[in-house]
Amino acid sequence: MPHFVQGSHRFEIGKIVCIEVNEEDGPPVVFLKPATSVIHQDEEVNPPEEGGELSFGIFYAMAIGERTGTSIKAKMSSVLGFGLLMDIYDGNLLTRVREQGLPWDMAKGRDTYCPLSEFTPSQEIGDPYGHEVYMQLNGMELVKSSTRDLQMNLEDAMHHISGTMTLAPGDLLAVKIKECEGTLRTGDEIEAGISSVGIIRNRLGPSSRG
Repeated sequence: MPHFVQGSHRFEIGKIVCIEVNEEDGPPVVFLKPATSVIHQDEEVNPPEEGGELSFGIFYAMAIGERTGTSIKAKMSSVLGFGLLMDIYDGNLLTRVREQGLPWDMAKGRDTYCPLSEFTPSQEIGDPYGHEVYMQLNGMELVKSSTRDLQMNLEDAMHHISGTMTLAPGDLLAVKIKECEGTLRTGDEIEAGISSVGIIRNRLGPSSRG
């Protein structure tokens, strides 16, 4: 079963809810990724069927440990742990479905399109905003920032989502980190990390078309 790891424990994943802001001061965009798209460190990402490159964004993820109803505001105390999530997607397909007003699922939900780091318990994190972030592509550092540089703060994300849908134990809620995005070509290795939280590292596998 799809799962995330925290210490010596494995937790079955429920739903994966991601939040990003595509324009300055724009409204938050919410999308779901299927649990079956999850892979873990050093597992390969499948290339798009027609070949070419994929796009990605790095998210700061919260694992939910307590059920939150839709009629009350979720509190940060319901967070079991923190980790990293990589949103892999077919950028060309995403553009086409957006133009047609269609759902994003086929562009973002393919198997292997959601690499996850291991998670660190909330009580070991302390201030969730006090951690350094880095991102490397093929060993070259592209981004160095901190968990203060989120597209939406964690508390607002919790309130925004829990007012619409119930968050249950095993759910993941992830907020995009500013400037942590790019493209992957065959053989590229992307690595991102948050100090005292986790590291994620994956490579885009070869195309079956040769």
